Amino acid sequence: MERLKKRELERYGDIILTDPERIKLFKEFITWAGDYDDTKGIANRNLIVHENWLNKFTFPILKIEGDLTVDEIMKLVIDKLTEERIK
Repeated sequence: MERLKKRELERYGDIILTDPERIKLFKEFITWAGDYDDTKGIANRNLIVHENWLNKFTFPILKIEGDLTVDEIMKLVIDKLTEERIK
């Protein structure tokens, strides 16, 4: 969650901490995002819903998890594309 809060602050600046309406929106978003992994809360789009949706596809899907650098992500993508091309 800290990474997400930092990203939002970088994206929108101090206005999300100073403007009353933006503070409200920021808090609502953080509450929703914090609930993403939990199917009991307010999020109607959550991890289980997304995983069920992805499982319906028959084409290859690359699941990338964790706090990776762009270079690490690119390597995963290239490796997956290479692997799929070999099949």
